[in-house]
Amino acid sequence: MATVVVATDKFKGSASAEQACEALCAGIRSSAESWRCVPIPLADGGDGTVAALGRAGWRLEHVSVVDARGDEVSANVAIAGESVVVELADICGIARWRGRLRPWEAHTIGLGMAIHEQITRGRTHVLVAVGGSASTDGGLGLLTGLGFRVLDDGGSPVDQGLEGLRAAARIVAPDDIEALLHVTWSVLVDVDAPLLGPTGSSFRFGPQKGLRDFELAEADRILWNWAQVLADYSGVNVADEPGSGAAGGVVAALRAVFDATVVSGFAFVAKQAGLAAAVESADAVVTGEGHLDVTSLTGKVVGGVIELARANDLPTFIVVGDANTATRISLPEVVITLVDLVGDRDRAMSDTAVALDGAGRVVGERLMVGGAFPGTSAPSTG
Repeated sequence: MATVVVATDKFKGSASAEQACEALCAGIRSSAESWRCVPIPLADGGDGTVAALGRAGWRLEHVSVVDARGDEVSANVAIAGESVVVELADICGIARWRGRLRPWEAHTIGLGMAIHEQITRGRTHVLVAVGGSASTDGGLGLLTGLGFRVLDDGGSPVDQGLEGLRAAARIVAPDDIEALLHVTWSVLVDVDAPLLGPTGSSFRFGPQKGLRDFELAEADRILWNWAQVLADYSGVNVADEPGSGAAGGVVAALRAVFDATVVSGFAFVAKQAGLAAAVESADAVVTGEGHLDVTSLTGKVVGGVIELARANDLPTFIVVGDANTATRISLPEVVITLVDLVGDRDRAMSDTAVALDGAGRVVGERLMVGGAFPGTSAPSTG
């Protein structure tokens, strides 16, 4: 029996990675009954990372913390031995936001609280999944949640968020700093942006979090000041290092204060999920996400799965909600968009499971008549 691996990211706001994989597999099975479908829901360090690790065998544990507004929330962390993965998106990410974004007040205190609790429980390797943040606080909240004090020129604690970061002048370590430094720190990222400049936290990602165009330069100047404060504390300047601008600068703080190692979120989750071995044994591959553009191909799930499929010379389908035209036509793989399939963006968003089932049927039909590419023979189903 031939096998198709279905390995997608979430369809943000419409379907989790698990829901997307199951809906696609249901469609494939209905039109390609002789094919075996293997769903492998994935993530790249953003929303759904902890859930993906839970499906890969990590133990999930509830934590009670606060979100980017300071409201109490319950989230999950993933644990394996002495290692713990804490997901920013599930604690204080933009996915938890309700109503108008508040880019100057949003913070990451809850992330620091969750990590501190895990360290007190004996975890010795902390992996922070940082995608999907709602804030541009440079990790100020993270450090506060870990027990650090960030003071202004007068020696008073600064307010939280980007607005509070404006007055930051000095970092004071907590009494238990030795316990924090004896932990191994890693950061799971999906972007390589530096902290500052036109490709950094404020200019590249600030608009997603509510910053208006005329506020971006000011935010960048505030982050520049914060980079100096971090450098004064740690003795190293990480502002220009690739990835330091991820999660509104949280990675810069983790690198400067804890010498955290930056790791590809996709590569980490894919390894835990056994993706490489599954693809090597497959006859075809399906991947996907909510929106396909050039960023999908660098550090994200879709790009990583495509690379594995190409290495194994497998016919590949990319199922997405919608797609950037230039990116779509640049790819040799078959791209199926839910918007094209159902003819309406709103319907594709509201009835995503049904649309994904339909996309799976299209994939199944193509598999039965000759694979993903013109002239490709369907693998044997015997």
